Amino acid sequence: MTSLRKRLENVLAELENIKNALAILSSNPPCCWTLSEEGLISCDCLGPLPREDFLKECEKCRAEIERIVKNLVAAKAAFFI
Repeated sequence: MTSLRKRLENVLAELENIKNALAILSSNPPCCWTLSEEGLISCDCLGPLPREDFLKECEKCRAEIERIVKNLVAAKAAFFI
């Protein structure tokens, strides 16, 4: 079994990856969309929804992810001082 410290370091590394993906993909969601034959969009968290509804919900989801990552990165900085 991996030590708790090493597991925490792995989680923190993954948070950095998420933070970087959000920064790089600033105008597009950092996930994969699926388009149905009916023109509905979905991802692994949302949908299927009409385009406008999906984009509104996607924006809310992205904002929540950004908020969580920002708080966790701040906690990481405080923890590893």
